Amino acid sequence: MFRPTRATLAMGLCLVGVAGLVSRSFGQQGDPRVQNTATPAPAGDTSTTRVASKPLVIGSIDVEKVLKEYDKVKVASENVRAEMLARHNSLMAIASEAKAKAEECERMTPGSPDAKKCEDKLTQLKAQFEASRENAQREFTQKEAEMMASIYNEVSAMTKGVAMQRGMTFVVKYSDALASGSEPNSVMATMSRTVLFADPSSDITPYVIHYLNQRYRESGGPAPKSTTTTLPSNGLNTPKSATPASRPAAPAPK
Repeated sequence: MFRPTRATLAMGLCLVGVAGLVSRSFGQQGDPRVQNTATPAPAGDTSTTRVASKPLVIGSIDVEKVLKEYDKVKVASENVRAEMLARHNSLMAIASEAKAKAEECERMTPGSPDAKKCEDKLTQLKAQFEASRENAQREFTQKEAEMMASIYNEVSAMTKGVAMQRGMTFVVKYSDALASGSEPNSVMATMSRTVLFADPSSDITPYVIHYLNQRYRESGGPAPKSTTTTLPSNGLNTPKSATPASRPAAPAPK
């Protein structure tokens, strides 16, 4: 008959301890609203502790579509385009002046004092054009990064609100856009997707768009020049009282 040695018993006790730690750690990292309902086992009871678990509910969202249909993004893009056009016109004015000065220099006697002054002015205009162009590129790149970071944080927060409202455990990014052979970049982007299929009934994209636009309009945000979108009806219950962002968040796990 097999008799466990002290080493075997010690190893078994260690494994039991590790299993308990892992179980407690997993419970803390899960949904904070799920409570451990295990009851303490009486002395001498070696039955397995039963823990109530929440069913896994996964939602999906098309972030690119949200950004395209969020009115705040449309207005911000229109403002950036208008500012870029104004800066472009300013650069074109410098370029036109430089072109006129270059033509003036060509009519002068090479090496003459007037020609020297003209060339110095032309060099100054060229340097001014390049410096203005580089500054404009740097400013717009920074503004675009700051704008997109702020908007993406808004989208993430609203996604969390909608997901919690619908009892979802995870929300994954998904897009059903097909790859186009005429655009190599789109083919590679499509092939690199982690999620290849998502049930349309789990798609919260239209609701995130709806609530974002609703909150944006209520805050007094200007309407974009393009047509805004409305919440489609796909059979899901749409709450009418409060937006997900206004609902109290679950307490953080301790």
